[in-house]
Amino acid sequence: MNAADRKTLRTILDTLHDLRSKMADESYDLDTLATAEREKVENMPEGLRYSDKGEEMDEKCTALEDAYSTIESALNEIEDALSGLDDLI
Repeated sequence: MNAADRKTLRTILDTLHDLRSKMADESYDLDTLATAEREKVENMPEGLRYSDKGEEMDEKCTALEDAYSTIESALNEIEDALSGLDDLI
């Protein structure tokens, strides 16, 4: 790998490190929100919890939890990629 290629790779790595950091921060906030919303659903009176509104809230909680899980998986994939790329420089 020549100097120009290493410079390009360094730029890519810097961008990926920044992206990973921002995603980790947002992931934490998303997890906090998902947990708070799930607690609201679980603390609802049974009659409301199983109403249309309660079911809708439960579906939204599941979507937040799924999004968090997907972001965590993406962060792990970025981490793996960075480990391999860091070794090239």
